[in-house]
Amino acid sequence: MAFWNRIINWFKDLSARDRLINDFNRSARDSFTGLSVSTLLEAMTKKGDPSYSHECSSILLRTGFCIRATAGRALTKEEMLYIGTVILSNQLLTRRLFVLGYDTLMVEDIVGEKRVKWAIKNFTNIGFMLR
Repeated sequence: MAFWNRIINWFKDLSARDRLINDFNRSARDSFTGLSVSTLLEAMTKKGDPSYSHECSSILLRTGFCIRATAGRALTKEEMLYIGTVILSNQLLTRRLFVLGYDTLMVEDIVGEKRVKWAIKNFTNIGFMLR
């Protein structure tokens, strides 16, 4: 019975990851078309950095949450760092990424093909009440 529960939970997590990506992309498109932001963001799942893995990291799935930024020009490193900082400052999103098995946040520039990355576990603020 435990084997079947693991399979069912795996499919539930896969579905939750797909919903997270779709919700993020819908919100990013709405913000871009509504003229709230000048850069179009698109989230996708990619191979994460194995050195960033944690106890909830997905074993069979790609573990990188990647955001591609389209601004019509190459983004500076500071702009990519800003996008990542905004994402990581959202505790609800960061913890959701953590429990869904993501261990790496990446921000990519679609034009210049540059990337910055962070270990998600460093931004979840887990265990502070236990210290």
